[in-house]
Amino acid sequence: MTVNKDMIHVLLYLIAFFAFMASLYYVDTKNEKEKTAWQQEQHSLCLGKENRARPACWREIDWEVYCERVQCKGEPRH
Repeated sequence: MTVNKDMIHVLLYLIAFFAFMASLYYVDTKNEKEKTAWQQEQHSLCLGKENRARPACWREIDWEVYCERVQCKGEPRH
């Protein structure tokens, strides 16, 4: 039983390709897990429901609701 040289080349290329993809995945997830000191501080300050009152912890929807309410306060009510 002989193995064709082309099959060996294809197998080596596949191994190299998957090794490259695995290294890209590793680098990407490694960078994602490492938080800066500022990110860690912001995360710890925004934990818990009571800390949602801080504007630094607001989500996009919080800002939209806030802006809608502030805009309406200056208008006369009928």
